[in-house]
Amino acid sequence: MKTALKKTILFCILSVGILGCSKDDSSDSSTTNDFVTDAASLMSKMTISGATIKNGEIPVPDGVHTDNIESMPSTVIVTSNSLFAMPITTNITDGRIPRMIFIKLDGSDKYYQINLDSNGDPIPTNRTSPTRHDISCSGAPNIRLQAQPAGGTTPYINDAQVYTYAPPVQADPQDLSFLSDPRYWSAPRPIRFRVLDVGTGDVQISMTWDTQSDVDLWLIEPDGNKIYYADKTSSSGGELDFDNTVEYGPENIFFNTTAPSGTYTVKVNYFSGAPTTTHYNVVVKNGSTITNYEGTLTVDDQTDTVTTFTK
Repeated sequence: MKTALKKTILFCILSVGILGCSKDDSSDSSTTNDFVTDAASLMSKMTISGATIKNGEIPVPDGVHTDNIESMPSTVIVTSNSLFAMPITTNITDGRIPRMIFIKLDGSDKYYQINLDSNGDPIPTNRTSPTRHDISCSGAPNIRLQAQPAGGTTPYINDAQVYTYAPPVQADPQDLSFLSDPRYWSAPRPIRFRVLDVGTGDVQISMTWDTQSDVDLWLIEPDGNKIYYADKTSSSGGELDFDNTVEYGPENIFFNTTAPSGTYTVKVNYFSGAPTTTHYNVVVKNGSTITNYEGTLTVDDQTDTVTTFTK
């Protein structure tokens, strides 16, 4: 339960990513399974920006690897219509800039490969930082988990590994001859994908953020009623079904019936966690239109008006 008492906690600061697309160069990139139950079904229902899905194992050679990954998220939240920033910050060793990032889910016979440009950014991109690689993970509209005998669902968790490849400075981006040299590979870093089953409807608002803090999602309905942690359901069918008070999210508001017509206002409140800078992503689904928003919270009890939309 929330209280008026705020606690100041030290957090790891992450950055906000950009939405992109994954494509699959394998012969079978999808699954007929309606539920996320394993790595294959998860990969069919999430997108990692700038990534291509490859068959087999990541071609990392045996040997001593460098530890050039400086920071990255420890957990990625995946839900229906979600967007989660997962930037990876690397060191530049001997002037070498990473040219590839690899992500391998546990139990999968495929992996994600993200090719980077000469600035070390996902292709295509308009960023110029050689050390921070803005990547994001988005969830499909129909992510579901199997119900348990006792009721409800249990999150699906997959512990993945991340590698980077940074060849010599003079190497041509198309020259893959250095892939077999372990000196140009990072040591593996773990990252956890946590899949949750949230409610969806003709109107749905979902939020994630990048720190171990308590961020609240508010929705002001056309009649002025506010759906938030202290009033989670409304007579119109709106419901806050996820209220994460610890870290990363999600917070999710949806309508289990047809949402009323009118003007809605989406707000975000930094309930506790200052003075840590927190970046958030909000996804608004209004009928068939899905729009992504991002912002930054820096002050305790700061409230941002994210957007206003009309249904």
